[in-house]
Amino acid sequence: MRRKIRAFSLVACILIFIQAFLPNHFATAADTDMTLDADVSGPALLNREYLNLSPTGQFNISLLPKGKAPLTERSPIDVVFVFDKSGSMNDVIKGHTKLWYAQQAMNSAISEFNANNAGRKVKDRFGLVAFDSDVSLSDSQLTLDSNLSAISAKVTKMVASGGTNYTQSLEKARLLLTQNSDGNNRKKHIIFLTDGIPTNSMQYEKVNGTFYASYTFYDMLGYFFEGRYSLSNYFYMGNDVYYVSKYKEKIDGYRNVYYDTNGNRNNIAIDNNGTLFLYAANDPRAVTGITAQVMNQAQLLKDNQITLNAIGFGNAADKKQLDMDLLKDMAALSKGTASNAIDEDIVTIFQTLSRNLSSKDPLFTNGTISFKLPDSVKPSSKDINFDSKSGTYYMAIKDIKYKPDPVSDQLQYTIPLTFSEEGKYTITFNISYGDTYQTAKTAAIEVKNIDLTGIAFQQSEITLKVGDKIELTGIPNNVIKFSPSNAVNQRITNVSSTKNDTVRIVKSNGKIFIEAVSQGYATVTATATDKQKTFDASQVIYVDENTDNGTGDTGNNGGPNDGSNGSKTGNYKW
Repeated sequence: MRRKIRAFSLVACILIFIQAFLPNHFATAADTDMTLDADVSGPALLNREYLNLSPTGQFNISLLPKGKAPLTERSPIDVVFVFDKSGSMNDVIKGHTKLWYAQQAMNSAISEFNANNAGRKVKDRFGLVAFDSDVSLSDSQLTLDSNLSAISAKVTKMVASGGTNYTQSLEKARLLLTQNSDGNNRKKHIIFLTDGIPTNSMQYEKVNGTFYASYTFYDMLGYFFEGRYSLSNYFYMGNDVYYVSKYKEKIDGYRNVYYDTNGNRNNIAIDNNGTLFLYAANDPRAVTGITAQVMNQAQLLKDNQITLNAIGFGNAADKKQLDMDLLKDMAALSKGTASNAIDEDIVTIFQTLSRNLSSKDPLFTNGTISFKLPDSVKPSSKDINFDSKSGTYYMAIKDIKYKPDPVSDQLQYTIPLTFSEEGKYTITFNISYGDTYQTAKTAAIEVKNIDLTGIAFQQSEITLKVGDKIELTGIPNNVIKFSPSNAVNQRITNVSSTKNDTVRIVKSNGKIFIEAVSQGYATVTATATDKQKTFDASQVIYVDENTDNGTGDTGNNGGPNDGSNGSKTGNYKW
């Protein structure tokens, strides 16, 4: 009996030992049944009609969280903060600098990460890339560590200066995340903070041409008196001034090429064996080049399964200061988020983002609804963004938390779409939460024009004075009645007269008038066409002599002036 008890105790100890040391972020299939029921509904038919040629249909997307969350610890994460310390972070808002607000925001994020990291068996890890015109190595932490105290200390001591280099900072963060694997199945995230558009960048690229060497003032001082330089021929690159020499050199091959758009200087220079050669000055290609290089880095993040969450700090209405569209495009590639902070709200944004990334409770996060549209369909909501590179519209949706049952009830999202052409449309809405959940739902809708069925003159009799004019193409048209009244096509395409010497047709600047020429009568026929159908309306026009006595009184009840050569409309009888 004692042997059996000892054997049972030994087996129990072994099981406890195995449970303690096996990775505990794996769940059984029975535990991992977090899912969503998604549905989309919308109108089956929209009518295009007169004065409403672009009707809007509301498409409603509902998400119902179902199932239970796994009871085990979530997978660990690696997070790199990419922190903008450029000179504009010294700008003051409500008595504090942007840098001060950003430091408070970082402290709130660090508190959230520390709280959610406590008690974990496999810790989350963190790094810091600080940047201005380039990566600031002394202000960065280029190792991944679960202890955030060193990052906190570096952020607290940070001083703002220099330009804004998205490219090299994102590249450094990517390499930090991809080259420091510890064997755990870690999800990788970047929290990217900036208060400005990218102004500096460097790319290793092919160049071919003859260029002039350039040097700083102190580097060229010994040659100045030899006449190799002119103090009037210089350009800025980063924090330095470079003077262009008379020495030129043929360069053919791959080199580091630097871009600088600070203050609209738009300069490009080539590093050739440690000497800077001027490639172009005041060249708009500097702007487009930096943007392309930034988006290339965002694509590399996506390729390496790194989620980019961007925070733009400042006035998004001023695109010369902050380009939120660019930040949204960057984040969208890796299914991350892009948020705009104005002042102290940056603290809340950092706090919410860090809480969601490191939550002890499982959740669906980084959710989006994305879709593509033909040119005749446009969204009509400020919550919907556009990724110009992929031609995709997308909208961020709320995180869904489990404890272990879903905390949220059914979630509803409305996507208003405006249609400018008739036709049958099928729209596919892609619903995703990062790599955790993806589904696609389609909605079909037909947009139909209200077709024209007939036209008629509104008056039973029209009498004009010689010299009077009536426009038959006005909008709204006060002479011709269209049936139905909300038909899309309310355009007269042609007008004819049986007696042009009595009532003649005048066409001017796309408009059609009938003009009373001499006493008598004529039959006028107006024509409208709609979908290869022709509709005619005829009316007898009577013309009386003009008895104007020079006072401006035409004797025809003083019809309103139509603005055409000072002529007036005639007398209409209903």
